[in-house]
Amino acid sequence: MSCCCATTHCRSSRISAAPDHSRCWSGAGSWASKSSRCRSSIVITENAPLFWNRSLPLPIASQWRICWSSSATVITETPVEIEVKIKVERLEPWREKLLRLEAVLECPRALERNLVFDTSRQRLKKRGVLLRLRRLDSGSILTMKMPVQKSSLYKIREEIEAGISDFANMEKILLGVGFKTFFIYEKYREVFKRKGIRVMLDETPIGNFLEIEGEPAAIDAMAAELGFLAKDYITSSYHWLFLRSGRSGNMEFQK
Repeated sequence: MSCCCATTHCRSSRISAAPDHSRCWSGAGSWASKSSRCRSSIVITENAPLFWNRSLPLPIASQWRICWSSSATVITETPVEIEVKIKVERLEPWREKLLRLEAVLECPRALERNLVFDTSRQRLKKRGVLLRLRRLDSGSILTMKMPVQKSSLYKIREEIEAGISDFANMEKILLGVGFKTFFIYEKYREVFKRKGIRVMLDETPIGNFLEIEGEPAAIDAMAAELGFLAKDYITSSYHWLFLRSGRSGNMEFQK
């Protein structure tokens, strides 16, 4: 999951290569505060390319994520994303209920534009891997999500995220190295946080959804407080839901 302005800190035990003023791109898609520290094992200088080289341990995608400092990019352990979606008719009642539950507004409503990339033979999709470039009002995020882990109730997968300062050039790089734009989808997202749980209010061209992210027990507790049961959980992607709605092409709002 990526949030436009969240402030979650990455877990850490020490930092040896990045300076004290380093900031970490967290699993929630955010810059952590200056006091945060990332547990560092590998450091790539600021001018180094984003993509890893053969000297790094493999499979890197299942081991590391990227943190950023003013002098270095620090790669740390990959967070695991656990989430569910719930289809709703309107978002306003749930926004009001979250506020009554003293949830904190973490990211105001903002448009997200997402580009999903793959090879011409869709090799990433066949492996269950998602490569996505997301544009927000406040910046952009490059995300790689690993195959979904087996679970009957929750969508569980490892993800790597990196903040990108130039959306257009990152798109050109991905296209230039051979990827194709496989799918484009848009949504308006508003993010609330309460007791370590994030609840996203998503407006999409195929309807409105709540997305709850956290540990399984906490997801169940929050869903119950909102009046939902496990039978209401959806673990499908927006792409799959879009195709299931009988539509084709990209999931974009009409201009």
